[in-house]
Amino acid sequence: SILEDFREWSAPNWESYLATQRARGYRITEVSRSEHRLQADFGIWLLNQGHKLIDQPLKTGSNHIYPDLFDQTSMTVFEAKRSSGRGYVRTAIGQVLDYQHVAQKNGLDVTCALLFPGAPVDDLVELCAKLGVQVFARDANGNVEKDFIRLC
Repeated sequence: SILEDFREWSAPNWESYLATQRARGYRITEVSRSEHRLQADFGIWLLNQGHKLIDQPLKTGSNHIYPDLFDQTSMTVFEAKRSSGRGYVRTAIGQVLDYQHVAQKNGLDVTCALLFPGAPVDDLVELCAKLGVQVFARDANGNVEKDFIRLC
């Protein structure tokens, strides 16, 4: 099974500005610290709820793509973005649907989710709901016990 070819998840280093981003198909690219911090915080939030996260490569042809987060407990692939602006949301939708498509071709039934530092505008949340893509964002109220909320 493809799930035998994974590594345990570790939070990305958000202190370094240059980071390896295999999901983009490049060896090194610039990724904002805020995006890595968001991934790290959300991953820890999921772990604290008893979820198991893995670093799961998804084989497509002779390449592999890597979701920002792969929640093995809920079988969900996540794409995180540093902004909830329209362009970022549209890009994230395409990426996460590609992860889902490739996962299915590899025999994995996964759901899709997006992660943002704040809530996208309502019509984009509606679009995600229509597509079956979950949306998570930091809790604007800053509730310590519930750092993230699911919008759809």
